[in-house]
Amino acid sequence: MIGRLIYCGMAVLVGGLLAGLLLWLEPPAPVRADPSVHCVNLSGSGCGGECGDCYATVQQAVAAASTDHVIRIAGGTYAPGGTVAAINKQVTLRGGYSQNFDAFDPDVNQTVLDAQWGGAVVSITNAGGVYLQHLTLTHGNGDGNCGDAGCGGGVYASNTNFYMSECVVTNNVASTAGGALGGGVYVFAPGGIVQIWNSRVVSNTSSASSTLSTQYGYGGGIFINGGDVSVWGNEILDNVGSVVHSGSGGLHLVNVTSANVTTNTIQGNKACLGDYWCGGGGLYVDNSAQVNVAANRIENNWAAALAGYGGGSG
Repeated sequence: MIGRLIYCGMAVLVGGLLAGLLLWLEPPAPVRADPSVHCVNLSGSGCGGECGDCYATVQQAVAAASTDHVIRIAGGTYAPGGTVAAINKQVTLRGGYSQNFDAFDPDVNQTVLDAQWGGAVVSITNAGGVYLQHLTLTHGNGDGNCGDAGCGGGVYASNTNFYMSECVVTNNVASTAGGALGGGVYVFAPGGIVQIWNSRVVSNTSSASSTLSTQYGYGGGIFINGGDVSVWGNEILDNVGSVVHSGSGGLHLVNVTSANVTTNTIQGNKACLGDYWCGGGGLYVDNSAQVNVAANRIENNWAAALAGYGGGSG
């Protein structure tokens, strides 16, 4: 009887091991394409994984997307000679993927959107909500985005909830010809939500015009008008408001309902390069309520050589 029990037990054990071995040897089920995932790589072909379709330009993917869809962008530089993405629907743009989308590593697969000075890099209007992640936005020009003024060289967002994380916004201008707002990022969101975190906003200029009659260039790095605002964990560095006078440097908040500005490094920004009427080299807050500024590193910012106010904040 004992021998039979041992035999039965061994049979069950062997059967279990064989079943497990067969499962281990069985190839994994293929990843199914997801129609809500649109992919962009340098060739416009060979996108695998969950990609529902494959495009060579970001704008093509935006056009194909519906509300709440995700656009995944492989590493490389996308430079169509103007605005890289004009968005009027609620979508997510996320970089950092390999060319066939079998791997996600933003450090290896750096995704650069380059407008080549032909417009804002990303232009967003009436989109509900847009999320940008793991992207480098560069060489944008926001001339004419706000009528006679230039707004948002790297990002121009109007009447949209705006979210940005793990991005780099660098070497953009809001205007080369006149008054300007938001060299790197401009957001107009009355009643909306604006959240920017863990990003680098570096070496942007609001107004690059040297004409003396051009008297303002506010928010060399970031300009936000309205909304419930959260800005945390960012590096806002070496941005310039105005080449001439009347400007603000790193981060400019106006008409916001509430704001939390925490754990940022705001350093080396200049309200203007001229002598007069510039303020808030690092941070400028105007006509805003419930603004909490805490645990930031704000240093080595500049207002103006003569009649300036608030080198660190104004």
